[in-house]
Amino acid sequence: MQQHSVIRRSLMVSAAFALGHLFHYALMFSANRILDPGAFGRFYAAISLLNVMLTPATVLSFMFAKHFRAVFSAAGTSALAGELQALMHRHGAVGLIAVALCAVGLMFVGFLLGADAFLLLLLVPGVALAVYLFEMARAALQGMLDFTAYSAAWIAWRLAQYVLAVAALWFAGAAWAGMAAILIVTIAATFALLRIISGRAQGAPRAVESASWDPFHVTTAVTFGLQYGVFVLISNVDVLLAYVLLDNDQLGAYSASSFLPKAIVTATLPVTQVMLPVMSAASDQRPPLWTALVKALGVTAFLSAAGVLVLVLGADLACNDRFGIRFCAPWLLQVLALGAIPLSLARVFMVAGLALDSERRILLPATVVVGFAVAASIWAATPSALAVIYTAFCWLFALVYALATLRDRRTHIAAAARPAGTNVSSGP
Repeated sequence: MQQHSVIRRSLMVSAAFALGHLFHYALMFSANRILDPGAFGRFYAAISLLNVMLTPATVLSFMFAKHFRAVFSAAGTSALAGELQALMHRHGAVGLIAVALCAVGLMFVGFLLGADAFLLLLLVPGVALAVYLFEMARAALQGMLDFTAYSAAWIAWRLAQYVLAVAALWFAGAAWAGMAAILIVTIAATFALLRIISGRAQGAPRAVESASWDPFHVTTAVTFGLQYGVFVLISNVDVLLAYVLLDNDQLGAYSASSFLPKAIVTATLPVTQVMLPVMSAASDQRPPLWTALVKALGVTAFLSAAGVLVLVLGADLACNDRFGIRFCAPWLLQVLALGAIPLSLARVFMVAGLALDSERRILLPATVVVGFAVAASIWAATPSALAVIYTAFCWLFALVYALATLRDRRTHIAAAARPAGTNVSSGP
C-alpha cells in the first residue's frame, strides 16, 4: 500500500511547490530592487510571456506522468530511462524548429510594436523549450513515484534560478541577463536529471522482452488539453467579464480581491501531480484506485479550506493599503475565496478522468462557462453581484465533474461484474 500513498506525498509536494514559488517571488522582488523601472518592466513582461507559452507544457506534463508510469510498471527503470531519452531527442528537435519560428514571429511583432528588447524576445522561446524538457524529465520521476527527487529537483531549480539570475541582473543591469541565467540553469538542471535517471537505470534489471506499452503521441493530449483549457477559462473568466461589465474603479477592486483566492487554486495543483501516477499504478486494483481519488479529494479540500479560512479571518489585513493589497475589498475577497474550494476539487476530478481514460468531458463544463457568462451579463451590475454569481457557478462546475466521476465509478463496477471480454463504455 506504500505506493498508493497520496496524503503524505501530496503534503510534501505541496510544501516543496510553495517553497519553489517563494524563490520565484524573491527573484521578482530582487529584480524590482536592482533594475530601473523600464528594465524591470521588460523583465516582468518576459516572465509573463513565458508563463503563457508554458500553458501547453502544463497539460502535457500530466500526459507524460501517465505515460512514464505505464513504462515503469511494464519494464522498470531501464526502459523508462530509454523512453525518456528517446522522447527528449524527438521533442527537442521539433522544439528547436518551433523556437526558431516563434523567435522570428516575436521579433516581427516586436518590430511592429516598436519594441527594442530583441535579445530578450529571442531568449523567451528558448527558455520555454528548456522548461518543457525539464518538466518532461521531472515527469519521469513522477512515473517512478519518486516524489522526493521530484520535489527536490523543483526546489533546486528555483533556488539556482534565483541565485544566478540575481547575480546576472546585478552585474549586467539588463533584463536579458536574467532571462539568459534562467535558460542556463534550466539546461543544466535537465542534464542533471537525465544523469540521475540514467545512473539509476545502470543498476536496474534489464527490460523484459515481452514488456510493451502504448507509444506517446502529443495528439493524445488534445482532448484533455481542451478540457483543461475549459478549467483555465472558468478559473479566469470572471476577471475577463469584469473588464467588460464593470467600470475602471470596480474592475480594480474586483481584480485586487480575486488575486489571493486564485492563488489558493494554484497552490493545490501538486495534489493532482501526486494523484495521477498513483491512480495509474492502481489502475488494475479498483479499491486502491478509488481510495487514491478519495484521499486526493480530502487533501485538496483540507488545503483549500484552510486557505479560505485564513483569507476570511484575515480579510481586513489582506486588504490593506499599507501592508496588504491595494484596492482590495474584504467582502469581495471572502466571497471569491469560497469559490477556490470547488475549483480545486474540480481539477482533481478532471485529472482523475485522465487516469480512468474517461477524460472526454468538454460539452457539459463548457456549458457551465457559457451559463455563467450569460447570467453575469444579465445580473452582474456590481462587483458584489459578479462575485456571488461566479462563486455559485464554481460550485456547479465542481458538481458536474463529481457526477461524471460517480458515473465512471458505476461503469467500472459494472465492468468488474461482466464476463471477461465484454466491451463497455469508458465513460461520458
